Amino acid sequence: PAGNGSSSGFNLTYSVTVPVGVSAGASLVNTAGVRNFTGPTNSGTPFTYVPGNNIDPTLNPNTDPARDTSSIVTALPTINKTATTGFTGAGNNAANEATVGETISYTVTVGVRNDLTYYNASITDNLDAEKDLVAGTVTATFNGGPLPVGFSLNVNDATNRWNVAFPTPYTVPAGPDPQIVIMFDATVVDVASNTRGTSTSNRADFNFANIGGTNRNVNNSVTTRIVEPRIVLAKADDDPTGVVDAGQVVNYTVTATNDN
Repeated sequence: PAGNGSSSGFNLTYSVTVPVGVSAGASLVNTAGVRNFTGPTNSGTPFTYVPGNNIDPTLNPNTDPARDTSSIVTALPTINKTATTGFTGAGNNAANEATVGETISYTVTVGVRNDLTYYNASITDNLDAEKDLVAGTVTATFNGGPLPVGFSLNVNDATNRWNVAFPTPYTVPAGPDPQIVIMFDATVVDVASNTRGTSTSNRADFNFANIGGTNRNVNNSVTTRIVEPRIVLAKADDDPTGVVDAGQVVNYTVTATNDN
């Protein structure tokens, strides 16, 4: 540490190293305080002042507190979710629209910072009744390769749910921040809530705890608009007056269009 004193104050500069393995999203509080100081008196004997709320609890205070804190926070993980249907047509945009029976392809990307530690961590997606998880489509990679030893990908097609479970505790290795990517497909189901003009959303959650057991969550959602055909019929006859005679042949034309 280096100090610079003057009649009006004193500056003290020092450095600390954030320990490897500290929890993600942890608040690290550093407190500085004056233990005691002296002031001149007219008796020639300096008087010792002891600030209140002292950093040394064994002392008896006799003046106002002199302490302050500074907080830093370790990085939270990031999570991003995208969706596409792979089909674009009139009234159906691949990026954000789908119709009943169409398959939506989802991608979940989670980034974790190196040297931070996660406890009871898992990435989870619970699909609602508006979509059906397509069996065999869920894949998970770690930096483009297989999940490391201790990780597991768990898929339950019957409950429309998947999750990636981390070993616990898990400390992210040193080096570039890794990414975990999960990809899966879901089919838009024919239910009452999936009608033209409504939207169906899907959310992925990353749940974890710090070393003290406090649970944390980061999540991200993506929304897909439901589109459907809107069939309109128009019918016309070929009699110009609309008044016909017995035995007259009348020709009708029925026109069906998709007004979506």
